[in-house]
Amino acid sequence: MPTANISSKKACARRNKKKLDSDQASLKNLRQQLETIDKQVKEKQQAHDKALQDFEARKLLVHDFAVELRGMVKPGQQCPVCGHIIDKVLDNNEMQSLVAPYEQAVKKLEGELDALTSKYNKADAQARSEASRIEDQHNELAHAWSDLAVKLDQAIALGKQAGVNVEA
Repeated sequence: MPTANISSKKACARRNKKKLDSDQASLKNLRQQLETIDKQVKEKQQAHDKALQDFEARKLLVHDFAVELRGMVKPGQQCPVCGHIIDKVLDNNEMQSLVAPYEQAVKKLEGELDALTSKYNKADAQARSEASRIEDQHNELAHAWSDLAVKLDQAIALGKQAGVNVEA
């Protein structure tokens, strides 16, 4: 059995091992990125949930309060809440403007959450693909090492038959 063939197989196996090590480091990096994005998504989800809860509470409070008060008061009367003289009774548009900043904050957080979720899903898919590719390479490398071991054993056996001391 030619030594060049065994050396070639060894070199190929070493290259595959280096590539596998590099791919595993790349996969580790992708997983770390995925964890970071997952943490960001959870933080944004919590911020979104809190903002939405605040928004809904204020919206309901403002709406209920405004409807009740607007029906009871007229300009020039004393406010039943604070005692000041009422200059103006807010119309529906003016009331909506009180809620608008909270509504905008919720929409902004929803957009950020959607973007992070998309980024997370993309990174997750990439990590899964990379893991599958690395597993395939690992199986290929294991098969190459197995073939090399068989060929080496055959070469050693042939060398012994020929009276040559051959070591792996």
